[in-house]
Amino acid sequence: MNQPGGAKENYQRCANRFLELKSTRSENVLLRRNVLHAHSILKIVNADGYHRGIRLFNAREFYDAHEVWEDVWRESEGMEKQFLQGLIQAAVAFHHHSTGNLAGAYSLMERGRKNLAACPQEFGGINVNELLESLSHWRTALACGAATPAHPVIVRVV
Repeated sequence: MNQPGGAKENYQRCANRFLELKSTRSENVLLRRNVLHAHSILKIVNADGYHRGIRLFNAREFYDAHEVWEDVWRESEGMEKQFLQGLIQAAVAFHHHSTGNLAGAYSLMERGRKNLAACPQEFGGINVNELLESLSHWRTALACGAATPAHPVIVRVV
């Protein structure tokens, strides 16, 4: 006998959500392929702050990473600004997760993913694809109430 909210229904809901998220990711990959490669040359006004934010993010000091990146973001323009906004939103999403705010974590992870998906595969000296893949796994886990994967590490490709 199947009860509403039973294991079978939860599994089906999770599987459907995963397919929906996978479809969205495929659309974003196609969108990113249409962005000019010239945008991958990033001239950050405050490179020290940008790299400090990466170190803080990789050390799982998400709130501090977001604060540092916000200072860099304020001085940026165009694609660089959108890229930094995506990093900030990802950092805040993981901060929300650390405080138990799962709805806030999911929401900001989604917004950060959308901003980062508009960037080329490598941008700002990092592998955006790897970060997006990790954010996708986190989103799926949060949507399904499943165990979360390891925190992402921003890989520099300089």
